[in-house]
Amino acid sequence: MLYSTLRWVESLNKQGWFKKNAVEVDGKNMTFSKWADLIKGSFEKCYYIPMDPGDDSWYDINSKIVNRRGIYKDLYKSGKEYEDYQLRFELLNVCFS
Repeated sequence: MLYSTLRWVESLNKQGWFKKNAVEVDGKNMTFSKWADLIKGSFEKCYYIPMDPGDDSWYDINSKIVNRRGIYKDLYKSGKEYEDYQLRFELLNVCFS
């Protein structure tokens, strides 16, 4: 949600509806675009399971217990590692009922 919000604020800035285009972090300006890119990169690394097992080293996953590829996990380091790789049908039923 933060990623989407940053992209939205960035678009508002480009349209002249929002004056600022950056925030101050440790005394330096970070644009909304840069901040969004950092979030996107971290999210992908932690939550995405790549289609190609050869790409696993780019992501924070345990290849030995991956059951499905090309998806986003809904948990990250939940405590019981196998739970991070389960597809939750309850959530799917709620969303698609």
